[in-house]
Amino acid sequence: MDQLFQDAERQIEALYSTNNQEQVSGLLKSLRDLQRSEHGQALADHLLQLPNLNSRYFGALTYAVVIQYLDEPSESQLNGLIQSLGTHLQNFAQDISAIGSNLLVLRKLMSDLAQIFIRHPSSRNPVSTLLDAVSGNQFHDTLSFASCISSLPAEKFILLLSFFAILIEDATRLNDYKLAVHPAVKIEIYPLLITCVNYVTHLYSQGNLSYEVDLEMSKTLASWMIYIPNIGGELRFSADDVAPITDYLLFHIEGDCDVNNENSLQLSKECMAVFAEILESNAALLSTESKLVLYRRLFDDGEWGSNFLNRVVFTEHRDEFEEEVNSYVFLAIVIAQLNLIRLSKSILQPQSQNVLSILYRLTAIEGVPFIDETISEQMLIFWEEFANVYVDLEDLVEVLLESNSEPGFAEAFNNEKRRIFDQIAKIYWTKIRIPEYSAYQSMKSDFLSYRSNVADFFLIVYNLLKNPFYGDLAIFVAENAISNPNESQLGEIESTLFLLYKINDDSSYYESQTRELIPYSRAIFSNGIARSFQQLPTSFDLSVVYTSTFLQFLNSNEFFFSSDEGFEYLGEAFNFLIPIIMNGGKPLAFLASKTVTNLCEQCSQRLLDFLPSLEPVVLEMLKNSDIDSLVRLRMFNAFSVIARSIKDLKEHARLINGLISTIADAAHSMIDIAKDDLNEEQEEYLVSLIACIVNIAKGSGLPDETIDDMSEEEKARYKEFWMADPLQTKQMVLLIVQELSMNYPPLRQKTIVIEKSTQVFKAGLGEMLNGPLTFDDTTVADYAISINNVLSIPNAIPYVFALVESLVKLNYRELQPEIVQELVSRLLTERLDFLKTDPDMIKSAIDLASKIIECKPALIIHTDAFINIILHFALDGLDANETFIVKSILKFWTNFTSLKRGTEGDHTRMNEIFLQHQLGPALTQHLLKAFLKAPRSSLENYYMIFRAIIGKFTVHIKQWLIDALASPDTTAGSRVKEKDLEMFVHRLVVTRGRRAANDVLKNFWLLVNGFVEYNTQTY
Repeated sequence: MDQLFQDAERQIEALYSTNNQEQVSGLLKSLRDLQRSEHGQALADHLLQLPNLNSRYFGALTYAVVIQYLDEPSESQLNGLIQSLGTHLQNFAQDISAIGSNLLVLRKLMSDLAQIFIRHPSSRNPVSTLLDAVSGNQFHDTLSFASCISSLPAEKFILLLSFFAILIEDATRLNDYKLAVHPAVKIEIYPLLITCVNYVTHLYSQGNLSYEVDLEMSKTLASWMIYIPNIGGELRFSADDVAPITDYLLFHIEGDCDVNNENSLQLSKECMAVFAEILESNAALLSTESKLVLYRRLFDDGEWGSNFLNRVVFTEHRDEFEEEVNSYVFLAIVIAQLNLIRLSKSILQPQSQNVLSILYRLTAIEGVPFIDETISEQMLIFWEEFANVYVDLEDLVEVLLESNSEPGFAEAFNNEKRRIFDQIAKIYWTKIRIPEYSAYQSMKSDFLSYRSNVADFFLIVYNLLKNPFYGDLAIFVAENAISNPNESQLGEIESTLFLLYKINDDSSYYESQTRELIPYSRAIFSNGIARSFQQLPTSFDLSVVYTSTFLQFLNSNEFFFSSDEGFEYLGEAFNFLIPIIMNGGKPLAFLASKTVTNLCEQCSQRLLDFLPSLEPVVLEMLKNSDIDSLVRLRMFNAFSVIARSIKDLKEHARLINGLISTIADAAHSMIDIAKDDLNEEQEEYLVSLIACIVNIAKGSGLPDETIDDMSEEEKARYKEFWMADPLQTKQMVLLIVQELSMNYPPLRQKTIVIEKSTQVFKAGLGEMLNGPLTFDDTTVADYAISINNVLSIPNAIPYVFALVESLVKLNYRELQPEIVQELVSRLLTERLDFLKTDPDMIKSAIDLASKIIECKPALIIHTDAFINIILHFALDGLDANETFIVKSILKFWTNFTSLKRGTEGDHTRMNEIFLQHQLGPALTQHLLKAFLKAPRSSLENYYMIFRAIIGKFTVHIKQWLIDALASPDTTAGSRVKEKDLEMFVHRLVVTRGRRAANDVLKNFWLLVNGFVEYNTQTY
């Protein structure tokens, strides 16, 4: 045994001296095994007697392991452990002067003692054990306990208080308030804690309370106040139960506030934190009288809180006592939130006005957020909630105003409400001004988040105060934009524009709301706001930030520019935006191009006169490969959106053809330069050219509302013109796409190129009247077949199938069967072996077949390929391991077995396939096998297929099921009794495919897989 312990000592020494993680792991495993062995307690006792602190602490840890692995210990075992722990505690606490150096070990031993009580609440009261160990005194009730603690030296009393904290923290950590320990805590432990509180309160009244005891008491109560609010039912604590604690806490925030007494302020901080915890978790623990005392001491003139504000919070001492200040602010917010309704109804009463005045002063504290102060951020939560009371409880406020007959009350109330929020808004308007560049960069993320939160608050205030509030902001910008604003004024304009942009953005969903904002936007733009931002010097560090905000403001004014009043300022807006897109750098160009695209979408009819100015810009962007691809795409879309409003079809065709011709020239020019050695930038440029064609196609299509406004003659003329395609624009597009995706070696196997190329054709599909880039079905099918023939990379194939799927989905009514049959043959049948090599290709093929059946079954189910290829493919797919494939397969079978859009001939064909081609028994077997091995979460995907088969083939399904269950592949027969199989078949058949089949299938799955339903034991 001695050798075993000596080895353990060496291992512990090595454990605390090595940095080798592998060695640490090995040592810990060896020591853990020893701790859990029959020698665990003996090892703990041995280690605790050694002089080395690490060994002693490991001994206390070993006791924790011994206690953890106790298996239904007897009373004598528990008493033996408790006695041993008491002996060790006595040894370490006997010498008062050594308590500090032994504190780490003492705390772990006290935790061990607490764990015994928590796990075995009927064991001896641990406070009794500890008190006996540290003093030799014993008690029988709270009175004798009071006598015992009154004779304890301060060091040992502090040790006792820390034990109360350790015990309750360990109990709280369990997070299970139904355990037997909780009644024991309330009956046996809590009265002793209250006795300690009363004793400390007595010492305070006598002027004999030391700072160390006071601090430990406050920390201990902080731990208990996390526990107490969570106890419910019969064990719930009342305000009377915690009254002694409340009284103790209150005397730390009374009287004067001495800035020179750091100890006193720290104790106040601890007690304020406890009060905040109580009020947040369970405010009922404080009596009404206690709350009134607390509120008075925090907020009334001449009280502790008033002194604290004037001597600490609003002085140079704020940083020195940051934690104390944060405790006061947090408690003040919690109290204010708790009394939100009362405060909102009594804003004319002096007491409420005093509280709101303090909260206002806290919000207005000087400094830049996150650099000089964080209080305004904390206060923002309260002001949002306070404003929301008036928004959400408008009826309550109306009742208050109507019920008060005092002359002028309603007007005074509304004026005060407006004054409060005007003041608070002004504070935050100042706070969100961008600080100097270096400070802004140092806390950019936090500050932008702060700004966004302030904007959310302004949205609430706007909903509350309506247009006059918005008008004040807009008028400020308008008045300051007239002159040539300096740097400081620009900062104020920028922060105001940021808030206006946020309000505009939020209001854009409500036309009636934005209509009312138009005069304010007119006032801003008529005073030349754009000029202020055009003149920003490039040397100005914040020019990008300021310009970004103005761009967002421009974008949010789509409602204004699309109005009659705003139309005249569109040219000015575009004159500001275009140079930024061309020369403003990537971040600003992104924002500017987004704004242009949005304005073109909303104002296309009004921008026709701007096309001649925009055309050379777009063409230049096309030729300039340095322009970012996303910016280029947006501008092409924007140009196309404006161009589609041209009534003259020939002029529209000329513009589209010009764009496509320039794209073709740019592509050929880049190919000539690069030859077959294409670098990354050149590749990205060529891909963006294809994407530009996609955006032209998207932007050129007529919106539904425009088509609805056209006469039948106009529709016919439009359709005929674009089908004729007099300038052969579509042929040019086809040649470009073929060249880049099929003929040019560096690109023809690139997935991104195939994706964008198929999007060119998809963009025009479904156009009601045909369009500038709408291709006929044959052209789309021919491209899909051609590109499929040259592709050898699996990743690109799904895009080809997706194109054909879109063709079917959007054009199935006029789609010729011959085209579909050719597509199925060339894409699927001829490349079947290749498709089977990749799960994504399998899924794509099945999805296509499924979509054809869903839209128009006649296009596919009458073909030989469907019976000989597709059905076998879909049957095999049921055995797939990939969830996403199985999901597609199940959708295929759901569509086929239901034939929702099938004709009488289609249903007849399905019957032939199930009966004459023997699909019925094959599908039933594969389906049942897949169903039984499926995860529970996927069962519902199978129900409709089973129900459709049962409903349509009621006569045959019984034998199909019997044969399937008898097959070794299904494995159900080996897992359940024969009688259960027969019962399953019977119950399923008699449902005739109705909803009841779902439960029969689920219960059979549970039975076969050895599960039971949550609320039943039968199937």
